Amino acid sequence: MADTYKCVQGDTGPQIQVTITDTDGAAVDLTNGSVTLHFRAAGTTTVLFSRALALADAANGQAVLQWATTDLNVDA
Repeated sequence: MADTYKCVQGDTGPQIQVTITDTDGAAVDLTNGSVTLHFRAAGTTTVLFSRALALADAANGQAVLQWATTDLNVDA
């Protein structure tokens, strides 16, 4: 089940921890890898910005999104 986060312009929190899994639900080993999220407005294809995630526990597929102060300074 996915969590829903409601963010507003200027938010810098909360940190969001994710576990990257394969189609069977097993955690993907991210050792020597990276995770990047690309953000776009709902219903569009234009990427507003991308954010690299910090690897929290790479072997177990865990990464953390920490917002930068200007990430959410976009038009509604």
